[in-house]
Amino acid sequence: MAVEKKRSPIVKDFVEPQEPITKKDNYYLIEGIPTKYRLYPEGTQIYGRPLTVKEVRFLASMTDSNYQFVINEILKNTIKGIDIQELYVADKVFILFWLRANTYKNEGYSTEFTCRHCGRSNHYLFTMDKLRVEYLKDDFVANDDFKLLTTDDVLRISFPKVRDENKVSQILKNKTSVEYDEDILSVAAMVKSINGTEYNTKYVYDYLLSLNPEDYAYLETYISDNEIGVSPEVSTNCQHEDCGEESLIEVRFQSDFFLPKYKSR
Repeated sequence: MAVEKKRSPIVKDFVEPQEPITKKDNYYLIEGIPTKYRLYPEGTQIYGRPLTVKEVRFLASMTDSNYQFVINEILKNTIKGIDIQELYVADKVFILFWLRANTYKNEGYSTEFTCRHCGRSNHYLFTMDKLRVEYLKDDFVANDDFKLLTTDDVLRISFPKVRDENKVSQILKNKTSVEYDEDILSVAAMVKSINGTEYNTKYVYDYLLSLNPEDYAYLETYISDNEIGVSPEVSTNCQHEDCGEESLIEVRFQSDFFLPKYKSR
């Protein structure tokens, strides 16, 4: 089944990659990713194909405990051009939306939400053109040194990849006497070196806890200012005429996102 250009604003004409991925294989160049391919080795191109029934069923079976494993397994089967472990998390989420949009003729996702103002139920059709994407800034310098405010320590920061995400998950799963703050642990996974020396994520976590709060706030501000990725939240107005107030809707990777329900004929 060929992918029609009209089905999604992010699907472009098929471009032959350097490696022999033919049109028969049904792989298409994925454009519009948050990193703009600038953080990958030069010449990197990622190609994807529509999901199969088996893959859709697998995604629909996701739970809170296995969702990361399921998503990574699906990506291993549906994209080419990169080792999944080297894929940036910001691009990973975008690609999941891309896969969903290019699997169904009707790319939209219908969801219900409750107006936070009047408390009544509403329907919303979420489509790819309404997806909010934060792209890598044009002036961003990869592997730039980050000097703290109150010490001479210099950190090297990098956006998280799938392998970093896996490290954090593994640490959280291993039951220890330490209760990790997940947000700080995620920041620790982004710190690639301290004063030119690489350390494991647990060491960096303890290092971050020892920082002057001013330095930690400065680090988080830097990360926030350069954040990239997809926001699954969209803004819409209540459909009831006597209300019309604005609400935020979050589209989640739940079963009916990948396996939508159709009206019976």
